[in-house]
Amino acid sequence: MTSPPSFGISSESEYPPPSSQKTILVTGADGFIGKNLCLRLQEMGFDVLKFVRQSDVATLPALANRVGAVVHLAGENRPKDDSAFDLVNRGLTEAICDAVAKSSTKPTVILTSSTQAERDNPYGRSKLAAEKAVTRLSEAFQVPVVIFRLPGVFGKWCKPHYNSVVATFCHNIARGLPVQIHDPNALLRLVYVDDVVTSIIAYLGKYGDSDEGHPAPGQRDASVQDSSGSIPEEHFFQTSHREGLNRSPSRSSTGAEHVGKSQHPEVVTPRSVGNASSEEVTTTSCSENDLLKQEQVRGSGNAWLVQGSVSPEYSITLGDLADQIRAFENCRSSLVSERVGSGLVRALYSTYISYLPKERFAYEVVQHSDPRGTFVEMLKTQDSGQFSFFTAHPGVTRGGHYHHSKTEKFLVIKGQALFRFRHLLTDERFELRTSGEKPTIVDTIPGWVHDITNTGDDEMVVMLWANENFDRERPDTISSHL
Repeated sequence: MTSPPSFGISSESEYPPPSSQKTILVTGADGFIGKNLCLRLQEMGFDVLKFVRQSDVATLPALANRVGAVVHLAGENRPKDDSAFDLVNRGLTEAICDAVAKSSTKPTVILTSSTQAERDNPYGRSKLAAEKAVTRLSEAFQVPVVIFRLPGVFGKWCKPHYNSVVATFCHNIARGLPVQIHDPNALLRLVYVDDVVTSIIAYLGKYGDSDEGHPAPGQRDASVQDSSGSIPEEHFFQTSHREGLNRSPSRSSTGAEHVGKSQHPEVVTPRSVGNASSEEVTTTSCSENDLLKQEQVRGSGNAWLVQGSVSPEYSITLGDLADQIRAFENCRSSLVSERVGSGLVRALYSTYISYLPKERFAYEVVQHSDPRGTFVEMLKTQDSGQFSFFTAHPGVTRGGHYHHSKTEKFLVIKGQALFRFRHLLTDERFELRTSGEKPTIVDTIPGWVHDITNTGDDEMVVMLWANENFDRERPDTISSHL
């Protein structure tokens, strides 16, 4: 007896209404990319049917009749026996193609393949066979098909010690464990899971905007297209073997989608990169114009196959990857943050943070206390100064100095404050008052002596930003009276 479907539905009558363009079938829904994609789709208002490892292949025809698109992420990448590559990666894909071909709705099919499809090994051959299966489907039945050939994918929820070196490095370094690097100059090709999800959704975007979908079945050319034209003949599969798939539905309907293989998929032929930057961006794109052109191709009836792309694509050496993740770890003790606001470093930092164990969600920082109150440094940047806060007891005055170049921004978040200023050359004086009840940022100006006094009855708390990190050798802080 086959396993029951694991879609949160238990019988045929409980399936969603047919032909819903807002309903998406995701295979491999409980895998790395699948978890990220399903969450985003649900945020956007899509109904998601989840096909996972325990699901029954026999349910695919019913599912295909009830969705506007199938996102096929499921695949085998770490089997005990190489024969499972073909059984799952080709076999499950062909079962999906059969279901779509026989459906009344002919949903769009999006397949995540691998750059390993270009290689002559069991995994690569099985992924190429999957590509050929969906290509033949698109040509024979005018089903819109998008194929993504992905390099290494990284991001939150990727399983460490499996098939992602980024996940393994983040997991180990976050726990103080060693990482193994056999060739620090090995070059990795990477895409970030958020960008993969965004690209997939870009091809589903028309379903989010309207209920029009792709052309209705009656509008299609019913004749089977030959292999001439813009789609190379070598992309078509030549045979169809499903005996193994039908023999073991529970094995074939795997939920472990592709992000690699037993050897890391992100590793390119090793080479020395010398002084090259650890972050390179390949300027592939999935722009609105690209999608428009692809829609025009679809509408012509001549080609229904689209090569999906994920942008940006990054490259980094294995050694630089390890160094960068270690730098994230070190910033907790040094307080100096990496440049985490954009690009590969942003994506890697987010990924690293997601692997922190719960007991490391928080960390203590040094507190400097004296009779006036406390002072705590929170965060330092490499080129944009540092953030800190201080407290002052009622009646306490802090400051009484000036700077030649350093500037600061003060924000009183609790209590009442009096700021006083005196110009060094003209002796001009100026005062202003702020409080936590009305947030006001006060700048300190080079060449003006300044101080701040707690004029309230309770402790005053002040956030402080300085445009440069404090340097004990060159503090640029000179005491002066007001």
